[in-house]
Amino acid sequence: LKGWQASGSRAMTPLEGYAAALTAAVFYGVQYLPVKQHEIHDGTVFQWFMCSGILFTGVLLGILCNGSVPQVQLCDLIGGMSWTAQNMLLMPVVKLLGLGLGFAIYSATNVFSGYMIGRFGLFGSKADAGSNPLLRDCGAAVLVLSFALMVMVKPDGDEDSGPQTRSALNVMKQSNSAPDVLELEGDAEKPQSTHAAAIEDLVGSQPLRKVKDAGSCPEFARLDEGLLASSRTNTKEALIERSKSLVWLLGVVLVICAGFLNSTSALPFNFWLARNPNGQKGAFVFAQGLGTWMVSTTLYLGYATWRKMRGLSSPKHTCIRPAFLSGFIWAFAFVFMCLGIDGLGFTQGYTYAAVVPVVVSSLISVFWLREIRAPKQIALLATCILVQTTGVCLIAMGSH
Repeated sequence: LKGWQASGSRAMTPLEGYAAALTAAVFYGVQYLPVKQHEIHDGTVFQWFMCSGILFTGVLLGILCNGSVPQVQLCDLIGGMSWTAQNMLLMPVVKLLGLGLGFAIYSATNVFSGYMIGRFGLFGSKADAGSNPLLRDCGAAVLVLSFALMVMVKPDGDEDSGPQTRSALNVMKQSNSAPDVLELEGDAEKPQSTHAAAIEDLVGSQPLRKVKDAGSCPEFARLDEGLLASSRTNTKEALIERSKSLVWLLGVVLVICAGFLNSTSALPFNFWLARNPNGQKGAFVFAQGLGTWMVSTTLYLGYATWRKMRGLSSPKHTCIRPAFLSGFIWAFAFVFMCLGIDGLGFTQGYTYAAVVPVVVSSLISVFWLREIRAPKQIALLATCILVQTTGVCLIAMGSH
């Protein structure tokens, strides 16, 4: 942490920036490994444990770098608050869209939003178009498209494995606090959700209209009843199809909002650095951790109170230490991401920290956890990594 502890008067060199971005990617790529063998149970509780680990690490780094607990302003907390809020938005996404599609949309939105913020200087940040903007833009487009390939990569055997499962999207979906969504697959014998039951009550409760003087023409009466029954079935299917589209749209909106919020989580660091050019950069880690903890605590208390008022049991929770350790790792990843942004600019620093962790997690799946063994899947994953590497190189070539 030599560069982090140094005063803001000495800017990091590009080489140091690349090293910091790579280190951040490694930390982000392994942050959820400690909880792989543990049941999450409830994402709201898990997030509170994880944010406690982030705050604990932020306090330690703040004291080590600043000599005391750093003072923060309200605007310094916004990054941590937005990161925690996006985690809550991710909870129902897997149920609404599925892990593969949700992961692709979330990752693409995160990378695209972060790149555009730095590229055009959005939200008060400094515009950073690079020496060759067109080359950088092509690299960003390649990175966004690479996540479409990632959807097709399937692990062997257990569906709860693979690089996508070690993401916030999958960790947060293991929550019994997420709202029930419409079950659209399976036969009529399976239990229906609240939406499906409402449709059944609406359509099925209508009595079949009897034909006047049906006794004199029983064949016509049976035909009339058959047509009405068919009409009722068609109406029910139409309502279900409409609900399916609304559920899908809701999932897309939630995951896009989450990806965007995540891309803004590092912006307050730029604003803090502009106000404190000669300050110890370690002070900002405490502000980020405090922001995450404040929002996660508020959400947890509100959720637990809501369960209590409804007469439900207290939320189940995972083991504390693995979730706390994930927060500890995340905090160090954030430290090095900020170092990368300081050395390379927001456009490069954030984009690399958003993309390269997927590569790190994929390599772990293949070489350590052995979750992907089929030659076809390994070839597909290698193609995806090659495409992402190409995008990263194009952005780097267009930056200097």
